Amino acid sequence: MKKLIIVICAACASYPMAAENRTLSLKQAVELALRENPDITLARLEEQRTALNVQVVKEPLLPRVFAGSGLAYSNGFPMSIDGAAPSIVEAKAVRTMYSRPQGLQVAQARENAVGATYSTAATREEVALRTATLFLDLEKATRAIDLATKQAEELSRVEALVRLRVGEGKEKEIEAGARP
Repeated sequence: MKKLIIVICAACASYPMAAENRTLSLKQAVELALRENPDITLARLEEQRTALNVQVVKEPLLPRVFAGSGLAYSNGFPMSIDGAAPSIVEAKAVRTMYSRPQGLQVAQARENAVGATYSTAATREEVALRTATLFLDLEKATRAIDLATKQAEELSRVEALVRLRVGEGKEKEIEAGARP
C-alpha cells in the first residue's frame, strides 16, 4: 500500500515537469480562447437561465391536470377535489384561456432569451477579437525583437570591419569610435 502511494505521488510530482512549450497558430489560439474563456461560459449560462425563465413564465398558461380517488383509507368525512362527494376516480383539467399580463410577461421573457443569445454571440466575437489582437501584437513584438537582434549583429560586424581597417591603416582612428 505504501509503495502504491509513493508511486502515485511520484507520478503526480513529475507531471508538471513533463510540460512542454508549444506554438499555437492564430486559429488554434482563437479556438482555445473560445473554448476556455470564462466570459463566454457566463454568457452561455445567462442564455440558459433566460431560456428556462421563458418556461417558468409560460407555466401558468399551460393546462394542469389533477387526479384523485376516494379508494384510500381516510379518517373523517371523505373529501375530493373541490369538496364534492367522493368517487372512485376523479380527474380535472384547468387552463387559463386568456391572460394579457401573463402573455406580455411571456413575450418579454422570450425577448430576453433572444437578447441573451445575441449577447452570447457578441461575447464570443469580442473574445475572438481580443485574442486575435493580442496574438498579432505578440507576433509584431517578436518580429521587432528579431529585427533588432539582426541589426545589432550587423552593426557589430560593421564595427569589427571598421576596427580591422583602422588597424590596417586604411581608415582614420576617429572612424573606429571613441570606445575604451
